[in-house]
Amino acid sequence: MYLALGALYTWAVPPWQGADELAHFGYVAQLARGGGLPRLGQVEVTSSRFTSSYEAHQPPLYYLLCVPVFAGTYPLGPHAATYALRAFSLLIGLGTGALAYRAARLLLPGVPQAAWGAAGMALLLPSQTSLFATVNNDCLTELLFSLALVLTVVGITKGTSMRLAVVTGVVVGLGILTKATCLLLLPLCPLGLLLAPAPAPAARHSQQHKSPAWHAAVCFAVALLVSGWWLWRNTVLYGDPMGMKALEAYFSRAPKPDYFLRRVGLTYGQYWMLVATWGWKSFFASFPGIGNRTLFLPVWLYWLYGLTWLAAIAGAASAIRQQTDEGRRRATLLLAGAAALLLASYARLNSVFFWAQARYIMPGVVAFAVAWAGGLARVIPPRLRTRAMAAVLAFLAAASVVAVFAVIRPHFSVLPFRQP
Repeated sequence: MYLALGALYTWAVPPWQGADELAHFGYVAQLARGGGLPRLGQVEVTSSRFTSSYEAHQPPLYYLLCVPVFAGTYPLGPHAATYALRAFSLLIGLGTGALAYRAARLLLPGVPQAAWGAAGMALLLPSQTSLFATVNNDCLTELLFSLALVLTVVGITKGTSMRLAVVTGVVVGLGILTKATCLLLLPLCPLGLLLAPAPAPAARHSQQHKSPAWHAAVCFAVALLVSGWWLWRNTVLYGDPMGMKALEAYFSRAPKPDYFLRRVGLTYGQYWMLVATWGWKSFFASFPGIGNRTLFLPVWLYWLYGLTWLAAIAGAASAIRQQTDEGRRRATLLLAGAAALLLASYARLNSVFFWAQARYIMPGVVAFAVAWAGGLARVIPPRLRTRAMAAVLAFLAAASVVAVFAVIRPHFSVLPFRQP
């Protein structure tokens, strides 16, 4: 179902009209033609119409993986390359659904419906499916962020090992090489491994340096070993490891809170309510349109989706109170911490720019999906869980169909736009 819906979005949205798609496509094109890693603010002298432009600050991993796909399909034309890269991103997205399923199975082993619900949310939310059907590094970001969280959950619930610490560190490092958001994993995963149960005294005596603290240190060191060169490059080029100074300078004319506070006349409270409202709506379904427009679904669909969250929150709170397994309780704390860090970074971003898009918090989709599906399963009677969860997932899929045929396709069919 996910792939079919993704194909619908691919058909409905013209090439390079997805979220920042033209700039992401240009980044791939620059690497494919041997232009090297781009630099934010540097004007590339080229006859090609495709450049990395404002996405030049992004780490290179996703784009490097895209180069073979681009090279194999670009001779057929740029449109063919775009559709091939969209298909590649859709396939990457499948991994995020599998990881949401795995996380729910680890934390809610007796509720298989919650696992299917978590995977369904990760893939069938209209915002997710449409984003994965776009040339955009968010698909790989979500995959690696989710994988790092699941590996850490495994360590907390089943015990750590040197191999797990190394693999988790590699995944964190690769995440940092995909998007700066994954820097949140650099403290989070090692701290999560510290929550793992300590080895028994006999094992600790026979296997020195095998404690959770040692594994946490190894995880941190390996992550820096994999990604440190990129952080050093940013420090040399932009003056800080994340390149935030250059980013803020480049987007100096982008919408900022000051515009809404001074020109529109909003209060601080009204501004943050606007950020929260846009973030909530885009968490479920929002789509980029022509001329920086944002397309939304009919309001009643957001209310229906909101009702599922009200039920899920009530169920999740009850489940947490009754959780007796200490490992699962600590793993739940890790996922909650990941969600909190992403929400805090989202607030920090919108204190500088008005970029109220939930895709900035969706790397933590595993945490949100497990809470949503697990909470829903908790409030549904066991004999009805399978059918009820199937109905909820069918609602998410139906919302995508409505989005394509009632919102997206009419928008691009009626309004003229220029191809680059």
